[in-house]
Amino acid sequence: MYSFVIIDILSKIYPNSAGIDIGSEKVYVSVENQSVRNFRTFTASYKH
Repeated sequence: MYSFVIIDILSKIYPNSAGIDIGSEKVYVSVENQSVRNFRTFTASYKH
């Protein structure tokens, strides 16, 4: 019943773009039509 609404909400806004999620231990990078890659960071070892 609502599947058409979900598809409209999840449709592409900016084609040919990338997404980056920066965390304290890993950075995730996603580029259209490629696998999601992750990279380790060193920020988790910082103490405030």
